[in-house]
Amino acid sequence: MRLIPLLLLVLLQTRKPQVREVKATGCVLRSVQTGCLLLRTLDGNTVYNIYAEPKPLVRTVITIEARPHQGPNDCRQGIPVDVTKWESTGEQCVP
Repeated sequence: MRLIPLLLLVLLQTRKPQVREVKATGCVLRSVQTGCLLLRTLDGNTVYNIYAEPKPLVRTVITIEARPHQGPNDCRQGIPVDVTKWESTGEQCVP
């Protein structure tokens, strides 16, 4: 009987927290899927699949504010997010 509450507690603790808002700065890259854009953070630790209008130019550094993507996602790279605001830093990505 005690095993079920313990198992439930372990399952609840291992769930990933829900992302509500993202703020990041990184390099805009083209995905392997046609029409998809990625943002690789400057530290290289995170890649976002960004949905932004207007679309930023590839190979530029931008800062974004975003929320988890709502709707279908045909791009198979990165964490999908809907960009609510983006701004260029004026820098180009280093190859």
